[in-house]
Amino acid sequence: MATKSVGVSPRQCKPGKTLIDRTAPCSVDGCDKLVISSRGWCSMHYQRWLRTGDHTHSRMDRDQTGKPCKADGCERKSGYKGYCQMHFLRVKQFGDPQIVSGNGQRGRCERWISIYSAYEGDDCLAWPYAAGENGRSMVAWRGKNTTAPRAMCIAAHGEPPTDKHQAAHSCGNGHTGCLNPRHLRWATPQENEADKILHGTIRRGDKINTAKLDCHKVREIRKIGRSVPPVDLAERYGVTKSCISQIILRRSWAWLD
Repeated sequence: MATKSVGVSPRQCKPGKTLIDRTAPCSVDGCDKLVISSRGWCSMHYQRWLRTGDHTHSRMDRDQTGKPCKADGCERKSGYKGYCQMHFLRVKQFGDPQIVSGNGQRGRCERWISIYSAYEGDDCLAWPYAAGENGRSMVAWRGKNTTAPRAMCIAAHGEPPTDKHQAAHSCGNGHTGCLNPRHLRWATPQENEADKILHGTIRRGDKINTAKLDCHKVREIRKIGRSVPPVDLAERYGVTKSCISQIILRRSWAWLD
């Protein structure tokens, strides 16, 4: 897009830098905002491009646009998973559209754990507030910051036997936010890791997105063994000599038969 800068002389601009006409409208059809970037876009479309690589992509769900926000008492239009932007941000940050600040969430978290520490159902009990990608949330419990599963385990089963004991899930759904006290128990780190293997929730081997080898290649390397120099195997499979040696000696991928 051929543009020229308004209020800036060519001498003031660096050589090779595109001049921007900040009085021109955005080049996106239907947008009447003013251009701010050399790509011919307004600030909104430029920020979309920075976030997603597509200047037309918005976080708003266009299928919901115009429908009322599902938060009680809100008359704004929705567009963010059924909420208006304000209530969507509250749900994203605090887990509840009616919570205004973190202090409100703190009290709600403690009360929720206290109430449900006596829960007797056998189904998984979902944590209703904000959580990280691993399904766990940090909460303030009895004056200390800890994870929600650990706080629930303390409330339901008392203090841990030692500081090294962890809140372990028997259901295997800790990563989805289960906080059923009947699914929680105190376990040593070794016992907790064994649970992860049993439930298939531990990331190892080719489940790690940076892994260069898979189970089939590791079995091939062990079958070849020392009949081929480790240097040649390392070059063949694109890994280091040390990696090959660790596999053959079963110091890595030791769980693989």
